[in-house]
Amino acid sequence: MLQLLCTPSQHRTDILAWICSSINPTFAYSEAISLRSKHPEVRIKEMSVLGQELMLCRAEDLDLIRGDASSHRQLRFLQQLLSLVPACVKSAGHRADQELLLNELYAAENLPHFTQMLAPALDPWPAHIKALRNSTKSSSHRSSREEAADVAALLQQAQSTLEKLQSEVCGQVAAQI
Repeated sequence: MLQLLCTPSQHRTDILAWICSSINPTFAYSEAISLRSKHPEVRIKEMSVLGQELMLCRAEDLDLIRGDASSHRQLRFLQQLLSLVPACVKSAGHRADQELLLNELYAAENLPHFTQMLAPALDPWPAHIKALRNSTKSSSHRSSREEAADVAALLQQAQSTLEKLQSEVCGQVAAQI
């Protein structure tokens, strides 16, 4: 594996080209043009320019792209490149980050701050919203019997209105006949 990734070869260049085109889709188009030119140095130069744009290397670091730099430097460069590929998210590393965050939140020295965030002493709502919120709370505490009585009164009123309208309509129909 080390030999494949850290020694100059066509396979290594193809791997780098694939990674670069995964990061920057426009690179795939320029890569197709450089493949037609049959000059591998053009392809290497384009990858080094992309590396400079990504702030991972300098444009003149052609030895890094070719595979002539130290193994440590090449592997670090490949790791940085792979971290930019959208599909290469390390789930184990992501889980470790989440665990670190949770451990930090629930650390003994942070618990007072955490509990204060969950139950702040100051209510952040403006006065008019507090009043509206308090009025809806008080109106929502009405008993179900009161609500049932109100609904029954509304139904009774609707029933009497319908009966009155029915008698008026029947009187008009009878007058026309």
